[in-house]
Amino acid sequence: MRRPSAVPASVGTDLVHVEGLAQRLAGLPGLGEALFTPAERAGAASRAQSAQALAACFAAKEAFLKAVGRGLSPSGVDAWLQQVEVEAGEGPPRLRLHGEAAACLQRRGQHALLSLAADGGHALATVVLLPAAAPAGRVA
Repeated sequence: MRRPSAVPASVGTDLVHVEGLAQRLAGLPGLGEALFTPAERAGAASRAQSAQALAACFAAKEAFLKAVGRGLSPSGVDAWLQQVEVEAGEGPPRLRLHGEAAACLQRRGQHALLSLAADGGHALATVVLLPAAAPAGRVA
């Protein structure tokens, strides 16, 4: 089996205005289903600050796309948004990748670390992609 060639570490970050996203979701039926997985929508609905949770999820997805050098499509709706799933329950948040997003990271020989923060009506996400051989949580 051919070993994936490791790509150097890369970083993506994104900032989302919570109220702005909430207004877009309320004004465009079906947008929430296009941007978020069923698990992300259910997790956000169970939280007191559901709009903030969705904003953090969206920021994480866009940060991941930036880290892999892909970026978000101009329409804002991208098939990869369903393939990059944010798990933010107990413990540190993490990305669960599916389909082409998972295959992309495997080809690159990397794994993803995620950090989320929220303050002042904004949600911030940072994704760091490290070579898969590097221990998680340690940057060389």
